[in-house]
Amino acid sequence: MRLIFQSCSIFYTISAFFFWGKADASNWAVKYATGNTYLQPKIHNIENTKKLETEASIESPFPFALVSAKSSYLELEQKRSFVLVLRLGQSTAIEIRNPNDFFFFQGSALFSHRQNIHFTLSTASCETKIHGIGTWLIQKTDHQGFKIIVLEGEFKAGNEKVDGVLNAGDLAIVSGEKGLISQNIKIELPLLLSSCRLLNNFPTPLRSKSRLISAAQVQSIRMKKKYEAFVGQVSPKNKVRLWTVKEKAEK
Repeated sequence: MRLIFQSCSIFYTISAFFFWGKADASNWAVKYATGNTYLQPKIHNIENTKKLETEASIESPFPFALVSAKSSYLELEQKRSFVLVLRLGQSTAIEIRNPNDFFFFQGSALFSHRQNIHFTLSTASCETKIHGIGTWLIQKTDHQGFKIIVLEGEFKAGNEKVDGVLNAGDLAIVSGEKGLISQNIKIELPLLLSSCRLLNNFPTPLRSKSRLISAAQVQSIRMKKKYEAFVGQVSPKNKVRLWTVKEKAEK
């Protein structure tokens, strides 16, 4: 039990946020767990904390929390009429209040699904909604908001009057009680796909791998066309030539 608190010191914080209403059970399959990852069920006794292992199954009434400690990763899969994949990065704690209602204490996660889902995402001082189809990343910020990155697919994020459309390669920052959405920021998908731990620190690739690659390729082609339109024909072989000029040595 001491290991749990040493690995992740936020269990007491989690327990303070749980509410006690009646709810249905949630069923998940643990596809991969490494390091110290835990299920914290509806709390009456901290002893109910369960360490998660690969190929285990989860059946717990709402609300419950999922925790991954430092250098730990967790992948869950839920079969509805489709498959929902949830990955937790290291040092992450999320409370699942209802099937599509996620409260973030800290950390980051990846979601992947091929049917439209309406999610509610919240922290202690921010709440927003997102819905769509595809694969996306979310990280809680230091200011109690979120960073959301769409890897493939299309989503709408924000509350009723502040909707923003996010496509593959778009990053948006969510902040404030009203869940205000920033302007989209374009990121380089090929670089992100090659460096993202929530993609590469797992033994089995996502079901959406082919769509992730296609999204990165499409973005690369569009970026190339924009670059060529801006630069023009700089050489007969469509190559950019760079010259360096040596500075004169100081006398």
